[in-house]
Amino acid sequence: MWCARPAKAGLCFLLLLLAAPASVAVDAAEDADGQANDCQANSDFKCCGDILLDFLNPGLKAKGDGKVHAQGQLFAQFQAIGAGAEDIATFGFSFSPVGQELDEGSVCGQEPWAPSGPYIINYRADTDPSDGFFINLQTTLVPDGEYVAAVHAYDAGDTEIARAWTLAVVDNCDDGTPADDRCDDEPYPTAEHQAHDLTEPWPIMLPGDGALDPAKNAAPADATLTLEFPEPLSELRVFINGELVHEKGGAVQNMASFDGRVWDDDLLPGYGPYGSGSTVAPECSQQPPQECQTLGEAWSLSGRTILDSDVVRVEAVDLAGNLAQKEIHIGSAGGGAITLDVPRLQIAVDEQSKTVAAGEAAVFRFQMRNLGGTTGHPFTDYDDPVVRDTLEAAPGTWDVSWRPHQAINPGEDQEQELTIRPDTDVPPGIYQVNGTISWREGQEQKDRTWELQLNVGGVADDGNSTVPQGEAEPDAGEDSPGPGAVGLLAAVGAAVAAARRRGGGGGRSG
Repeated sequence: MWCARPAKAGLCFLLLLLAAPASVAVDAAEDADGQANDCQANSDFKCCGDILLDFLNPGLKAKGDGKVHAQGQLFAQFQAIGAGAEDIATFGFSFSPVGQELDEGSVCGQEPWAPSGPYIINYRADTDPSDGFFINLQTTLVPDGEYVAAVHAYDAGDTEIARAWTLAVVDNCDDGTPADDRCDDEPYPTAEHQAHDLTEPWPIMLPGDGALDPAKNAAPADATLTLEFPEPLSELRVFINGELVHEKGGAVQNMASFDGRVWDDDLLPGYGPYGSGSTVAPECSQQPPQECQTLGEAWSLSGRTILDSDVVRVEAVDLAGNLAQKEIHIGSAGGGAITLDVPRLQIAVDEQSKTVAAGEAAVFRFQMRNLGGTTGHPFTDYDDPVVRDTLEAAPGTWDVSWRPHQAINPGEDQEQELTIRPDTDVPPGIYQVNGTISWREGQEQKDRTWELQLNVGGVADDGNSTVPQGEAEPDAGEDSPGPGAVGLLAAVGAAVAAARRRGGGGGRSG
């Protein structure tokens, strides 16, 4: 049955009457450690099967209350890690308005998914693994509240081979909005939506998140790099190998906007296995009753080949001020399915240039994610500080240190920090410290080095940062012995409703 889009009130749910639970591919047998499924190894979320279903959006991690909190309009990015992940042909997203989280024993033996109370199964689905797994989620389509959100992975025969779920909280409206109402009467984004929006505009980057086929996302035929965002942006900067290639509204503009692909934009459920919509008409093939349109912004780069050796970094800010930072080493990207028996690390630094006063410390934070199938061991090193423009040894006393080494499991996130402290005898100037993170992918050694800049004293960057003559003698900075997850990013949660929204000690480790 179709659910009519309500003018003002809450959801009308498709109630599924299930037969007796059937045994499915995602059984709940316990292993020797008493753990029901291998997919729980690095996840705080409940799950079935041996494939870890991972959500990559940084802003959709579970909060301190163990629930995912989501607002606004987003692309939820999924990744599957483990043996058999390459068999996944469809990712589906389901949700229930009954905020009651069942355990594996009650859920893993049922096909299809059957939480307590009404629910919509495979409300959204992605049936093309080639460009990564993304689902368009608009949380303003449902009233604020607590939901159960689930994701499902199916093979080409529509057999479910992995499932994961969590509690999710949707919060888009000001206090005083009736419990069963939504606050999307005006086109997105309204001031009310922006005031509540804490979810970053996580982009789809192709290549990187998967293979780029311009015909699939309505990009220009000669596009070599495309970016798609789920909402309007106030700022956008794109770097390739550290070089700024595009800044929205800035002096460097080498990318062009394009319409982007058409996305499902309504309350009509379901296009994956067991989804009712596909039994009536293919997705976005009949408008009305279906509502489909382009969303947010899309950008393309032409005339420059993107190589496997390239590192593409995107910094995007939405109208609510949320910053998304996404950096992909193109040749190390794995797409939606990861079956490697080696670690594969994606690493991005928050900022490559910081300003401090002499005597103060600058902390450069590196976000690391293991996209491989085995544990990774990232080891750290650095070069002694130099004057940026002459590469001569930096004068004065410097303390440089990495956090202690930590292993990173498949599908896990870790943060590494490089702390640089120029002592009070360091004169004003712009200095450079090269920080390196190394790891092994099987028999292959991988090394990535970042040229980090430290502006001591906030001097003007006129391209000549040479330290004035007569200052303190150079000092070879010290090396002291140094100290050196993701749970299902329940983008599900955000999606959970889906909504019309226009809106110590320092030194080297290893």
